[in-house]
Amino acid sequence: MELSSLNFTEKSDNPQRFPVIHPQTLKPMGWDLDILGPDATKKHQFLLDVRDQVSERVRRAVMDGVALDFSSAEKADMALREAAVLVTGWHGLTENGQPLAYSEEACRTLLSKNRWLISQVMEANKNWQVWYGQEPADQASSEVNE
Repeated sequence: MELSSLNFTEKSDNPQRFPVIHPQTLKPMGWDLDILGPDATKKHQFLLDVRDQVSERVRRAVMDGVALDFSSAEKADMALREAAVLVTGWHGLTENGQPLAYSEEACRTLLSKNRWLISQVMEANKNWQVWYGQEPADQASSEVNE
């Protein structure tokens, strides 16, 4: 196996453009999101930061002798924050007839007001076909045959 073929981070760090799909009609809405891949550096850093925050909460809960539980609001906020990390831009999105400029803050606002977008971002992020050209199982079976 060629070692360089395992560099998924490089591929994931280059965002791909995905059409936004209307949640009811399931048709493209005419604008796109640029989304990082499953092994993107920014995603890994986000997950490390979350791990540190959770570890601190666990430590405090153990010291206080209380059960640790995350509310549904906390879980939803974590998903929103992760999706915001994954989106690096958009195309064709307007507000009051003017192009809406991308910024991290504008992205968080967009996702918080349109939470249905979060699931599309997360699905696009883990779409192996787009990022690596084949499903993980397909890749393993093709290497066995080589």
